[in-house]
Amino acid sequence: MMASSLRNKAQKGFTLVELISVIIILGILAAVITPKYFDMTTKANESVAKGVKSEAVSRFNMAYAQYVLDKGKVPTALTDLVDSANGKYLGTSAAPNVGDYVFSYALADDVVTCTITMSTGTATPSWATGGITNTVTIDWPS
Repeated sequence: MMASSLRNKAQKGFTLVELISVIIILGILAAVITPKYFDMTTKANESVAKGVKSEAVSRFNMAYAQYVLDKGKVPTALTDLVDSANGKYLGTSAAPNVGDYVFSYALADDVVTCTITMSTGTATPSWATGGITNTVTIDWPS
């Protein structure tokens, strides 16, 4: 009889102090992890924005260089870099679709402004928030 009552006492479960201790530890972990998570998402958005903007600048520079190589002269306008016949340079329009994004190039006062939108519509990219813009400017080469 004595052995069975000792076995029942050992199987009762956790004490209130143990449960509260675990809850406090989980709360501390959550308080430490949450700011790190939001910081990581911000940094990821900034990295995506830098990559997409670099792609936009690279595409413009490559189109400009390819035009110079093909024609032997520099383009005088942004429309020179649009080849609707065979899609060379920037493509068939000044707003080429490059997968997830559309780059819309516009020239004003020797500055090319590229506006980046989603290829699914006119919505701005999800990373274009919190001070990260969806535009990039490129000086027109002279």
